[in-house]
This record gives sequence, C-alpha cells and structure tokens, in this order.
Amino acid sequence: MEVGCANGWRLNSLKHTPTWSKTSFFGIDPSKEAIESGSKEFLGIQLLQGVADALPMEDSSVDILVYGFCLYLCDPSDYFRITTEANRVVREGGMVVIFDFFAETPYRNKYGHAENMYSHKMNFSRLFTASPCYQLMLEDFSYMGDQINPDNKLVVHMLRKNSAAAWE
Repeated sequence: MEVGCANGWRLNSLKHTPTWSKTSFFGIDPSKEAIESGSKEFLGIQLLQGVADALPMEDSSVDILVYGFCLYLCDPSDYFRITTEANRVVREGGMVVIFDFFAETPYRNKYGHAENMYSHKMNFSRLFTASPCYQLMLEDFSYMGDQINPDNKLVVHMLRKNSAAAWE
C-alpha cells in the first residue's frame, strides 16, 4: 500500500515486475483527479481517495506501507495520527518504507505550488523509531539535483514492525 500514490504510477511499475506480479496493490491519495486518472489507466491496482491520518484499511492488513514522497506536505499536527494509523494497519513483522525529503534538524519552507502552505523537512523515521516496536533496517540517501543544497536531500527509510522483540 502506498500513501501519497498520485495516480498509482509507482505501484503500476512494481506490479509489472516478476517479483511483485501476483501481489495486491493499494494506493491512497487526497487528489480526486489523480485517483480517477490512475483508476482508468492502471487496472489491477485499487486506488482510493484518502489521507495518511485516516487509512481505509483493516487492522493488521498491510505487509508493506510506503509513504511515497508525501510526509513533507502533511501538517505536523497530524504526525502522531499518521503514525498511529500506520501502526494500526501494518501487520506484525511488516514494513514501513518512507521515501521523502530528509533533514537531521526539522525545518519548513514555503511550498512553491500552493499559497499559504509549507513543506516540512525532517527525519520522518524518528516518528516510528521513538517506539521500540520499530527497527530501522535501511537508510539510503540521494539528492534531487544540487548536492550542495540541503533542501535537495532525499532518503529511503525501511522500518520493520516487531512488537514482540521490543519487550524482550
């Protein structure tokens, strides 16, 4: 399941690889237009209009939950609800994957594509690793354009949910 899936193009790419071809794919995005477009273009992927802090999935029903370059646009006052929803839907032993901007120290910028909106940059994996139930398995950095500009730093974080190991 991908949160912030746009029209589902990333999910569609995965679905057409041999490793993932028999997997069920779900995507959530707040844009009605993106969901309608992707539903027509990418058959075999269930796309739903929704937001990160109210996931339309059953408890413990998701093996891999991907935040696809969307957390930086979420309101920081929603971060705890977003994390709670992820914890609710990800099964024990499942993964949370975060692909987003990265900053060691949190900050915000005016968002260039919408008035009165900000983009927030931070280490989003800390929302999960604050709990002993999530272990960081992978951290991979890259840059979008200029490596000198810290605004361009990206990360892929992969975290595993393992509640039982947290209390051993």
